[in-house]
Amino acid sequence: MIMKENRIFILTVALFVLLASSCSDKNDDDYDRDKDKDKDKLTQNEKINNWIYDEMSFQYYWNTEIPQKNTLNFDSKPDDFFSSLIYNYDTPTGDRFSYMEKNDVPYFPTSKGVSASSSTKHNDIGFSYLNYNFTDGSVVLFVNYVKPNSKADLQKNGIKRGDIINRINGTSLTRDNYLSLIHSGKSSMELEFENRAGSLVVEATPIYTENPILLEDIIPFEGKKVGYIVYNFFANDNGDESYDYAVELNKIFEKYSSKRIDELILDFRYNGGGYVESGTYIASAIVPNRNSTGVKIYTQREYNKEFDAYLKTMSNYDELKHEYFADKIGRKSNIKEDVSRLEMKRLYVITSDRTASASEQIINGLGGGQYVDVQIIGQTTTGKNMESFEIKDEENKDNDWILHPLTSISFHSKAKTSKENLYYGGFEPTYGGEVLEGATIENQGGYRVLTFDKVVYPLGDPQEKLLAMALNSIAGRPAPMVRSMKGTMGQGRTLTNEQLKSSLDFNPRGMIIDIKK
Repeated sequence: MIMKENRIFILTVALFVLLASSCSDKNDDDYDRDKDKDKDKLTQNEKINNWIYDEMSFQYYWNTEIPQKNTLNFDSKPDDFFSSLIYNYDTPTGDRFSYMEKNDVPYFPTSKGVSASSSTKHNDIGFSYLNYNFTDGSVVLFVNYVKPNSKADLQKNGIKRGDIINRINGTSLTRDNYLSLIHSGKSSMELEFENRAGSLVVEATPIYTENPILLEDIIPFEGKKVGYIVYNFFANDNGDESYDYAVELNKIFEKYSSKRIDELILDFRYNGGGYVESGTYIASAIVPNRNSTGVKIYTQREYNKEFDAYLKTMSNYDELKHEYFADKIGRKSNIKEDVSRLEMKRLYVITSDRTASASEQIINGLGGGQYVDVQIIGQTTTGKNMESFEIKDEENKDNDWILHPLTSISFHSKAKTSKENLYYGGFEPTYGGEVLEGATIENQGGYRVLTFDKVVYPLGDPQEKLLAMALNSIAGRPAPMVRSMKGTMGQGRTLTNEQLKSSLDFNPRGMIIDIKK
């Protein structure tokens, strides 16, 4: 249990904090839900929910907004209890992103269909997908990329980017069954498609570990050398503290530096976030004049008043409040590799409506008139401007829930407070307007009508829709037409306004501050 006394916060944000003094609760008399009730007589749900309430009432950003204890059902299921504490869920200025997980399966407040089997951890389907939910109740899955070296990737004439799946194991996909069908944990599945004939059996890959660096290249373009990286989530390694991913990306930046690229494109269209430390290394490599006067703070954070007052007693409070550009990789290890220097004046970022959190922190921490001219191509980003960290119950071994509450707001170096730099509405494209990969969505009579592109180019191909727009922006040309010039497939269909979960929602997400005892 992460309590207010005798804690060690090791933040991957470059801080080691010993929380050694005790701190009073906001209401000591109310600390135990029922002081007269023997704790041994509490149900397991009551024990877990008391723990959830105590942690949320101290560290949750909106801790003053959670309901009074006497209005809550402490014997309810923990995920339902957690949801009852969330502030203004599903409103732009409220909490849309706190969640909890169990056995590596995330549970989101009031979300529908997010119950993928934990067996998917050991049987990866081998590709990433977006889903589209139509008003007739049907769902199709758009394959945005195949995972390198998975069984799906190694299969000859197998599944590929741009495939549109509408049936699995002979069953048409609907909003109610698509997750259970595709994340069944089975060793294989039979897929049928809208845009290709016949069916295809795809084998799952046991114990697949995905590298966040999907691909990288230096693209020659009109006399310039353009560095291009598809980076799908922020992680230093696969959990073994080797920093392998961070070092690999740093080596790519070293190559770009030695070859003197002229421009850099970061493709975050599938990136929902991850660890803040990973983003700090990326921003540190990009920012010009990293050690010059005035080039110091990457981002700032704001906590709730009670938690902030407690942190002020710490000797390194400044590091708790500010994220500084880094000169070394592996602040918690013996690697100590120098962070590369690209000295970029501009950065092009490819985005989607799933681009969130640590990805947006890169845009916000470097751009906004601070250090780098950031150009955005694609769609308006999610608008998640808050950080979180994992909270585990160290005292109750029977409690395998992990909390991910929002604990701080992130804002850029030039803002005095978060209110001067709120981006909960997301970052809008700066070039070409709203553009969706692989499809076009048009508003017709108040309805959103989707039409898939007939041709979907591979990621990294200069003709691929969003990359082509970024290259056009680099060339200073007007934005091209976003509809595929080779025709569209079939008739447009009306989308619902409800966004169902895709495979991207099971990737590392958020702006996570790593905390360990």
